[in-house]
Amino acid sequence: MNFLILGLPRSRTAWLSNFFTYDTCFCFHEPLLNIGTLKELPQKLAAVNQSIIGGADTGAMYFVDTLVQMFPGLKLIVIDRDDDDCQQSLSAMGVQGDIAAMRQQLNWVIEQHNPWVIPFAELDSLDILSHLWAYCVGSAFPVQRWHMLKDMIVQIDSQRFFHSINEQAIRRIAKEATVWPGAQ
Repeated sequence: MNFLILGLPRSRTAWLSNFFTYDTCFCFHEPLLNIGTLKELPQKLAAVNQSIIGGADTGAMYFVDTLVQMFPGLKLIVIDRDDDDCQQSLSAMGVQGDIAAMRQQLNWVIEQHNPWVIPFAELDSLDILSHLWAYCVGSAFPVQRWHMLKDMIVQIDSQRFFHSINEQAIRRIAKEATVWPGAQ
């Protein structure tokens, strides 16, 4: 994996995975779901056969230490959206989440790994996305792709998404999580 985009739920990770899946780049949305162990991740990534592979994953914040070891040179990006906005957006979908605990984990990742932190509001900036593309992909920015997607709302079908999650796989992979020290 070349890059990993992290953020709280409802921080446009689905949109970003769509945006980055273009030309020689493929960006998974929630690549850690439905694998039994992190050791299976390289095989899942290799199956797409692209030269640049990324992930946009809200849950990956709990596995950053291991992922950085597994993928030397992994570029980390954090999309920083306001906690209340995330909670309101989740609630509008009928989903509850412990945003405060996730924020503590995300802040720990920021302190420990020094990722590029991008404020959520800046995701509408052509300049920011152009720089993000150069950072992650290293090729010419596809301006036409940005124009095609900039006004699109890309989100998961929450009912189908949550029904597709393999709970046993989540329990197995959760044993590999590294949680910020204050959560113990």
